[in-house]
Amino acid sequence: MLIPYATARRRHRTPWVTFGIIAINVLVYLYCLTLGPDGFAEFAGRWGFEGLAPEGYYRLLTMVWIHDPRSFLHLHIIGNMWALAVFGPQVEDALGHIIYGAYYLLGGIVSGLAHALICAWTGLAGGPEMIGASGAVLCVLGMFAVRFYSTPVKTVLVVIPGIRIPAVIYLAIYLGLDLRAGIIGSFAERTVGGVAHWAHIGGFVFGAAAGLLHGVVRHARREYLLERPVESPDDRSERIPALRSLIRRNPADAEARLRLATLLDAEEATLPAAAEHYREAIDELLRSERPERAIAAFDALEEGGHSPGLITARSVPLLATALERAGRPADALRLLDHLARREGLDETTLEQALMGVAVLARDQGDGQRARWALERLVSELPFAPSVAWARRLLGGQG
Repeated sequence: MLIPYATARRRHRTPWVTFGIIAINVLVYLYCLTLGPDGFAEFAGRWGFEGLAPEGYYRLLTMVWIHDPRSFLHLHIIGNMWALAVFGPQVEDALGHIIYGAYYLLGGIVSGLAHALICAWTGLAGGPEMIGASGAVLCVLGMFAVRFYSTPVKTVLVVIPGIRIPAVIYLAIYLGLDLRAGIIGSFAERTVGGVAHWAHIGGFVFGAAAGLLHGVVRHARREYLLERPVESPDDRSERIPALRSLIRRNPADAEARLRLATLLDAEEATLPAAAEHYREAIDELLRSERPERAIAAFDALEEGGHSPGLITARSVPLLATALERAGRPADALRLLDHLARREGLDETTLEQALMGVAVLARDQGDGQRARWALERLVSELPFAPSVAWARRLLGGQG
């Protein structure tokens, strides 16, 4: 058994919609526990989805909040909410709260209709009312599989934790098991083990198709905004709000931030918002191990007339290393020197900056600056691990 417990993708939004969905499901489930078997059967009959009769279509929206309290070890709600908690935040992070919530509800609707249509087509009418969020959750999983197909899914294999499987492979296995059970059910009875597998399949396929279409459309729009040359001031003014909207949907889009920052510089020089986007772009590019693009963002920041002091302290050493490896030690030294002169640095960052200044200054023959950095290191950080090294260098300088 493969049990997912996390993904390796970093998110940037608080998944309020996912939290809200889980909370509502749990509250409804607790209410169902108070009804008893007969009371729950009546409740499910009133709000569960039973078939294709038009007067009952509203139940496609109510069924997704109801889980069977009679399920073994409460696995019906635990399984659905667990999967939603693992995969939902990432999809919500990418799509935004409103679009994600809309797709979740649409997934529940499509899954119920898919199961009813398959049952009608195979002549398997009748049976218990459909309840549960499985189809809606599978829609979320389908979108995850398309949008983040290469993202590792951290799983437990039987009792072996920590195994990482690409999302597309993990979810293909999950869908394959549902498809097999659905085909068996079509030749046996409406459900297999009380599970509406065609609803699962319908939800997953809808989610994958929606994720693919949504991703393609957004990618085309993003490509236009980032890559097409600006043709006029009016064109630039129109792109700025579009890029801001793109960033609201995906705060980690470093390229969109960089493009927006350069447009803001052209629109209004030294606009503080431009500096913010440069900073965030550099942070994200370094985090995602794209040093060449981080250097390009740094160059654009300086060309826009912004101070390197805007770059976050945690990113400066990484950017300086990238500059040095790119054959630009003078720029790396200037960046570290600027960092070392900032107020309020923590000891680790200050030590790192002073060590970098000392080494690069010595390599470039700037003995005075190297001595300044070493003396500061000894006097201001007397208990730092590098103090003995600094004292040896100072002694060697005479």
